[in-house]
Amino acid sequence: MSPNNSDTNPEESLLDRRLRELFAESDSELFHTTRSIMDTFMQNEQSFTPILRYKDGDVENLFTREEESYYDLFEPLYGERRKVPIELSDKEEVNSSRRGQSFKISLAYKGEMFCGWQIQLQNDVPSVQQTIIDCLDPILKNYEDVHSRRKKKMDKPIDVRVCGRTDAGVSAISQVCRARTTKSVEDVCPSDIQQAINSSNKGRSGSITCTEVVRVSDKFHPTFGATHRAYVFCLDSSPLVSLAKSFGCNATIKEISLIMDVMLQSIEGKELDFFSLSFGKVKTETTLCELPIARAVLVETNDCEAAIAIHLVGDRFLRRMVRILVATVLRETISIMRDEEDIDICLHHAKERLISIINSHDRIQSAKAASSNGLIFVGARFND
Repeated sequence: MSPNNSDTNPEESLLDRRLRELFAESDSELFHTTRSIMDTFMQNEQSFTPILRYKDGDVENLFTREEESYYDLFEPLYGERRKVPIELSDKEEVNSSRRGQSFKISLAYKGEMFCGWQIQLQNDVPSVQQTIIDCLDPILKNYEDVHSRRKKKMDKPIDVRVCGRTDAGVSAISQVCRARTTKSVEDVCPSDIQQAINSSNKGRSGSITCTEVVRVSDKFHPTFGATHRAYVFCLDSSPLVSLAKSFGCNATIKEISLIMDVMLQSIEGKELDFFSLSFGKVKTETTLCELPIARAVLVETNDCEAAIAIHLVGDRFLRRMVRILVATVLRETISIMRDEEDIDICLHHAKERLISIINSHDRIQSAKAASSNGLIFVGARFND
């Protein structure tokens, strides 16, 4: 297995270096499919037009019968059963006795246009969080605390919480956030919020789009209420085949996808300690994670470009875990093919390779994180 060393470490393997260089190319052909997904989604976010096609059969067979409940998270990518957001009536009945309102907001955004979700005061590139606050602060904030006995001026901007704090470059098609207001139902409604975001200079066909807004209970919290989060990472076929050939592998893109899929399915549904596939200081209470869905499948975009789409659903994800997982699976796939020509033997080795790295609890066994340019936050599930 190749070590995960720094750029200056002389022990870095040739394969690790080639992967690092490939991911470092911001305009790499490796991420054409990801860019195509986001361009199509931002322009037609309420249509039934499929963005991806599953090349190995009916898309509804992407997961087994036991896993069908997770398919809805990926519906926006495949389109066949996609839901059109329901626009709520401004006269919707709500509990008039409660103070203020809470809104669940679904967003799509192009990661390349932002420094990430979270506000970064010293960064010249805008964050998604700050962009949403700038759009909604004028319509949601009461500049006086109407519930205080002694009215006082409110200087702080509104608070916006999110389901998944994406890194710089990571896109989303159904990010979920929450905003609150002390204003009444008569003063602000869901359609006001959607219009405020989509009428901004970044809205609609720009870098960010609001696809749905609904009123929710004050107890709703997008971070702590999410039981599962879903991601997709796309890798275009041509660069992968070229990389494999440079190491003497004559495998087709289908064979590459099969080996990656077997490797990912080996960890599916198991509660594992993913410390070896995390980055930096662990800030979570545990590094145990369970991925009910971990798949690599061949897909095709509307312009007939083939790619490997890695589907991941997890109960939690550690820092950079998805990107390190993708890079490690790709590296080990090429390593296996380089050492063994017979596809059946390759598939046999793939069943144990990723499990072995995870169980090592050693970060040096994993690859350097893949580029954020290929990653899309697809959606989340919440407690009832």
